[in-house]
Amino acid sequence: MARAADGGYRTRGDINGTQGPWPLTRSQVMGVVIARVPGAGFLLRALPWLVLGRLLAWLATARLGTSRRELARVIGSAPVFSGVPLWLHAWVGMEPITYCPQGGG
Repeated sequence: MARAADGGYRTRGDINGTQGPWPLTRSQVMGVVIARVPGAGFLLRALPWLVLGRLLAWLATARLGTSRRELARVIGSAPVFSGVPLWLHAWVGMEPITYCPQGGG
C-alpha cells in the first residue's frame, strides 16, 4: 500500500499487480502492518506437514540396518520436502524478473 498525493492510500491487486483506480482514506484501512517477513507464512503453514512427513519417514525406516537406515531416511524425506510445497502451492504467483529471448525466439 502506497501513500497517494491526496493523502489517501493506493492499494495494488494480488493478481494483476496494478494500482487500484481510487485512493482509500485512513478510516477505510482496517489494520496496520507491524512486521513483514516474506516466506514466513508459508513456513508456518508447511512446518507441521514437513515435521509429520519426516517423522513418518523416520518411523518407516526404524527397523532397517544401520548402514541403510540413513540413506532410506533421506530418500524417504525427499518426496515430503518436494511434495509439501507443491501441495501448498508455494510457487503460485511468482513473477519473472527478466526475460531475454535468445536466437530467433
